[in-house]
Amino acid sequence: QEVTKEYKESIQMIKKLINKNYTKDNLTYLADLYLKDGNIYKWKEYFDKAIELNTSATGFYSTVSKTYVELQKYSAAEVYLNKAIEIAPTHSSLYADLGQIYRLKNEKLKAVEAYKKALELNVLDYDSGEQIFELTDAESPREYFEKTSIKDIVKNSSSREDYPDDDAVILHNELKRVVFPNGRSFSVEEMVIKPFNQKGIDAFKEFTIGLNSNNQRYIIEESYVLKSDGTRVESENNKNTCIFKTLEENDIIVLRWKLKNYNSGMLLTHFWDAFYFNSVYPIKHVSYSVFIPAGREFTFKQRNMNTESTITEKPDGKIYTWQANDIPAIESEYQMPDFEDISKILYVSGIPDWEYLVNWYAKIANPKTKVTYEIEELVAELLDGKEDFSDTEK
Repeated sequence: QEVTKEYKESIQMIKKLINKNYTKDNLTYLADLYLKDGNIYKWKEYFDKAIELNTSATGFYSTVSKTYVELQKYSAAEVYLNKAIEIAPTHSSLYADLGQIYRLKNEKLKAVEAYKKALELNVLDYDSGEQIFELTDAESPREYFEKTSIKDIVKNSSSREDYPDDDAVILHNELKRVVFPNGRSFSVEEMVIKPFNQKGIDAFKEFTIGLNSNNQRYIIEESYVLKSDGTRVESENNKNTCIFKTLEENDIIVLRWKLKNYNSGMLLTHFWDAFYFNSVYPIKHVSYSVFIPAGREFTFKQRNMNTESTITEKPDGKIYTWQANDIPAIESEYQMPDFEDISKILYVSGIPDWEYLVNWYAKIANPKTKVTYEIEELVAELLDGKEDFSDTEK
């Protein structure tokens, strides 16, 4: 009752303000107060009045639509969202929201069409892509890959006696990349690590997932420690760093994370990876796999390794896999070469060639290169009396 009284007092105050200052901000504020007070009729009335002041603002229609979704009034939500789409027909997120409404109304075919339109307008709309797979009962390319059995890895894990000179062993390191026909791609990487002593614990008690924050988004899917008695202890995570506070000798760390690529410009529909097959710790099993859809091409190169790939045919493409077992640790030596020069690295890329990269860089750099008056004057002075010089000589 106290809360209701507070809203009613605020409502009366804002109504008086609106009489003097009739603005969309005041109207929407009043509408929100009515919504919090449970008066849906008045909420709609004042939000519609705010819309009348700016009928081209898609945000108003979208906000009303989302509120109706929360109220489970899906038909009303659809009406307002379609008004927003009429104003901004190339706004991909509006179609994604429309797909959600149709899904909630159990109109699957309409939902799929809306999500397809969202994906057409924004090739990097991963959520709409996943919704299409779910609604059509189609198998996602991620499901094409063989599942990793953590149970088997733990059961067959090596002991300290197998690696007397090492502080830890990477039992399993696997990266699986999915490339879609429209060019968007994501990777899922798994690691299983076993520290043998305090140095190993110190090295892995905090594990930071490497990513480019400018064009990648991460999801930590699994991050925990398996104790010797089988107890599972979840990590504490700080952004992309997983913290294992209870880590002890011979515990096993299990990690799995997903990285979604959000490239832009000429690189929008391309991917690239540099995957290391060895480390300063021994690796029991290491693997890189990529699903390439039919009609797309890619290239790969290897450094300090010559591993044959296996190819697995799928209905809409192929999976290429490189893997190796029992890779010894890279030992640190005095004045040793750079780590990259001695590492076993697999480079995989969907970029056509170097000329494509040169053109991409030129489009970025050239607009930033401006000829100033001072430069023109200096060039004219340097070339004065040298009209017979060739372009190369100039």
